[in-house]
Amino acid sequence: MVRTSAPFISLMDARGQYEKVIEAMDRHGRASRFLLTDLRNAPGRSDPGFEAMMSELRPRMNRGFRRQGVLTKTAAGTLQVSRHTKQDGIELLISDNESDILSFFRIVAKMSR
Repeated sequence: MVRTSAPFISLMDARGQYEKVIEAMDRHGRASRFLLTDLRNAPGRSDPGFEAMMSELRPRMNRGFRRQGVLTKTAAGTLQVSRHTKQDGIELLISDNESDILSFFRIVAKMSR
């Protein structure tokens, strides 16, 4: 999943877009899948309304995947994702290198064969 650099018009727009992503994930299944989320081009955002909305939506988006990885570009982005994973109680690999995350997924897939 890739977050583009386009900012959301409003919180209602953001909620609507994330709900569509959650619906697609539910439709396609999660249990046997890995999720790679690319946030490198995402505009930084930490206003209280957005943070509250994402605290509700993140667990719904992230639940049930075999393993997850998140790509970040900045130290601030890495810290924010790390804070969110602790709040949400999930484990994932955070990196600025896509190859590292894909290697991690391959290792996990081989271990479960």
